[in-house]
Amino acid sequence: MSKQIALFVPNLNGGGAQRVMVTLANEFAGRGIDTDLVVANCEGPFRSDIRSEVRVVDLGVSRALTSLAGLVQYLRREKLDGVLSTLAYANVVAATAHLFAGSDARLVMRETNSLSGPDAEGKSIKERIIRWMSFPAYTYADEIVGISEGLYKDIVENIKVKDSKVSTVYNPVKIRDRNKAENKTDGRKIVSAGRLVRQKGFSVLISAFETIDREIEADLIILGEGEERENLEELARDLGVWEDVYMPGFVEDPFGHMDAASVFVLSSRWEGFGNVLVEAMACGTPVVSTDCPSGPAEILEGGKWGHLVPVGDEKALAEAVLETLNDPPVESDRLIERAKDFSVGKIADQYLEVLLEN
Repeated sequence: MSKQIALFVPNLNGGGAQRVMVTLANEFAGRGIDTDLVVANCEGPFRSDIRSEVRVVDLGVSRALTSLAGLVQYLRREKLDGVLSTLAYANVVAATAHLFAGSDARLVMRETNSLSGPDAEGKSIKERIIRWMSFPAYTYADEIVGISEGLYKDIVENIKVKDSKVSTVYNPVKIRDRNKAENKTDGRKIVSAGRLVRQKGFSVLISAFETIDREIEADLIILGEGEERENLEELARDLGVWEDVYMPGFVEDPFGHMDAASVFVLSSRWEGFGNVLVEAMACGTPVVSTDCPSGPAEILEGGKWGHLVPVGDEKALAEAVLETLNDPPVESDRLIERAKDFSVGKIADQYLEVLLEN
């Protein structure tokens, strides 16, 4: 009898968690596993990326926190072998629904952010309540997946669960056949990507770019959208680099920009993993990253695959980018080979081991 798996995610908006869940659902279904992608609301740009073999279950509500009743009914109706949820508030809903439904399915929760780092407590009362509720929810789960070794340690230390109940499974990244030389464009392009929020450190990157722009002729392209857009635009104007900074907003397929980049920069203050680093490496593009918790140092193996600089140090970031532009430290084909360690097939195997464990 075929196994049946459900993946629960709030929506299909353009976030990293949503991209990962759609990628996993497609891979599971492609292997002949009955796969449901359960969403509070199926609106969002990733809707068109879902394979026809995946059954999309739309609970028809505006957000995850109001999807509890619908999720309980779904779990009672379906005879599932495993359920995978992601994002703190969705994990709380999944645990509550699993309990109320009396489901026998193995419940696995995927944690993407530090439970002890900056902003762990949340800014609003709602965020604080969700974070407080997530601890008993994680204790209830059959297994917790941290998306880096740093998160694994953070989960064990903060939730006080046995380390045997926690696993590390890195994020899957699509590896496509690429020829860096064919995608090379004139001029030096520095590319970064992520939500325009404080966590991503784009203000530090723009400040570093002001130094870079004095040394060489280059463009800075920041892909993504968010609440910091106005502040970042104002900073670029104040520093006199606005004409060389491009912020096109959310880009559904960022690989064209990564292919054409001379260097990709991750400037985050903290991360759960750092998918965009692997995506850039999969394009054969040299990378520079802050040494933030938790994923970049693991991806780059302590600097073997690209420069790591202290968080918030715009001078060190500028120097690392300039050095990489002038003399890339790792050949493109070796970067692509390293990225294959995070291929969808390999990561999906690891998730299936966790989800279908008997």
